[in-house]
Amino acid sequence: MSPFLSKNGDKDTQDIELLECMRKIGKALLATGSPVGVVENTLIEIAEAYQRSCEIVALPNTLMIKLGNTYTGGISDFSVQKQESIFLNRVSAISVLIDDVKARRIPPREASEEIDRILSMAPRFSAWIRTVGYVVATVGLTLRFRPDPLVLLIVASLGLLVALMVEYFNKRPRYNLLFSLLPRQFWSQRSSSTLPGEA
Repeated sequence: MSPFLSKNGDKDTQDIELLECMRKIGKALLATGSPVGVVENTLIEIAEAYQRSCEIVALPNTLMIKLGNTYTGGISDFSVQKQESIFLNRVSAISVLIDDVKARRIPPREASEEIDRILSMAPRFSAWIRTVGYVVATVGLTLRFRPDPLVLLIVASLGLLVALMVEYFNKRPRYNLLFSLLPRQFWSQRSSSTLPGEA
């Protein structure tokens, strides 16, 4: 049985389906914050599983894929991945799908459709549970290094602020750039101040 959904299609159709699958998987990995080396290696492994040569260039927000080579010809794709947050249930589903694609348990076109479904999945937990979890995780990490009540109060307040900002910008992705700029501005203004007990 052919690993491609288009069993009677020609090689060009199969390559187009595989390229589309690799593009969507690559962009999903970039969106999860995976290192570019992991993205490149994953896509190369997928191409090799389907007996295709490829060239991959991955940057934090850019992905370039070429199936085939200069001598035999090939098809290329260039895409840009916008900055966004991927919930953990989506990250887990993407990881499982990648394993299925590498093992050729799912055709490339089907995998492309599955990626679209995964990226539209609703978060596993509600916004307020995610916010509480963020604050608890922040306080728990601080307890390992500075178990001081005043420091914990400050950290919990900042953790709550950041959690609320994350939820706000998740619902308004066009403002995502501000999310990286605001903390830098805050800490640049507070760089001369110290937490209690550090003086």
